[in-house]
Amino acid sequence: MGELVKLKIIGYENQSYSESKKSSDFTTQVNPATMKLGKRLNYSQNGEAQGVANLRKFRSQALDSLSFEVLMDDTGIIPSKTGKIKDRINQLEKAIYRINSESHEPSYTKVIWGTFIFRGRVESINYDYSLFSPDGTPLRVKVSFSFAGYFDKDTTQMNSPDLSRVITFRAGDTIARYCDEIYGDASFCHEIAAYNNLSEFRNIEPGTKIQFPPLARK
Repeated sequence: MGELVKLKIIGYENQSYSESKKSSDFTTQVNPATMKLGKRLNYSQNGEAQGVANLRKFRSQALDSLSFEVLMDDTGIIPSKTGKIKDRINQLEKAIYRINSESHEPSYTKVIWGTFIFRGRVESINYDYSLFSPDGTPLRVKVSFSFAGYFDKDTTQMNSPDLSRVITFRAGDTIARYCDEIYGDASFCHEIAAYNNLSEFRNIEPGTKIQFPPLARK
């Protein structure tokens, strides 16, 4: 049998994922038993034609998703060299959950387990405490993670003959309006916000440059 490799989650200050921008990391005490990796394509409805069922037309590639659970245990059954549960939770949240004081955004994350690598950001962390000491100190907790993937502009390919456009926003401009003008579908605003690494698609400051990549029109 080969060497046991622990799953590691690394936080980065920006989407470059360079070592110089590494903020913190977390290594699991126990590896997950299962992992769920989701991939999805978005389609639009074209409407019925001559009684034929609706044809679904390709719109865009959605962000990948990743979810898994890990166990933290302080009963002594499982060896730990990284402190008590509260210390490990603090290290975990420092790596992927806390808001960066300079960017005012959560960290970009990289989940690494053997040859598996997932880049994205954490969407949710849930703690399920199941065992405590007499004084109330947690002894066992199951931690559930949900991550959303990251669009890499250099490698992501979108299906459209149109060229990518970069628009400098002015006061009153909205991503939804440009999505309607460029793609014929204002609902693309979520994909465009993700592609430009924005936490939301509203309230874009004037002077911000937004890239609109090739996407399939409706």
